[in-house]
Amino acid sequence: PDPTVQADTFIDWICFPGQYMLQAGPTDGDLYGCKLCSAGYFGTAPNYTSPLCEAPCSPGHFCLEGSTEPQPCPAGTYLPSPGAAINASCSPCAPGSSSAVSGNSDSCTPCAQGSYSEKAGSTSCNACQLGGYCSSQGQASALMAWTGCPAGTMGDATGLSGVDQCAP
Repeated sequence: PDPTVQADTFIDWICFPGQYMLQAGPTDGDLYGCKLCSAGYFGTAPNYTSPLCEAPCSPGHFCLEGSTEPQPCPAGTYLPSPGAAINASCSPCAPGSSSAVSGNSDSCTPCAQGSYSEKAGSTSCNACQLGGYCSSQGQASALMAWTGCPAGTMGDATGLSGVDQCAP
């Protein structure tokens, strides 16, 4: 049979941040010490008594098993919900949008007029090319966004957003 440990009082375990030990009730596995906080949760102080430790990971962050602090999702991604357990939970920005900050809990920002972004996970938008303009926001390709300046005018800078910026 499995060994049993019975105590008439609580056993005080000394656990490090990112770890916990139940104070009462059955436990699985060995009795060699503390267990890691559950993935999706973190613990900054010692001696938690629940696998949920201090709190769930906040939106825009993920917590691997045994985390002592939330890790931010990388720039070019976002994560609106709490409790993410792995980096793969961070969603890449869709083409036509970007996020320059890490730990983004909101949606990504659509590319402004005069710019576009072709790749998922962009950290910035590209300026529209010389010779024309890009009048719509949230464009996912230069070909879809770019319109040449009318005959007799020219776009002499990148990032133009309207026909009125085409110079005679």
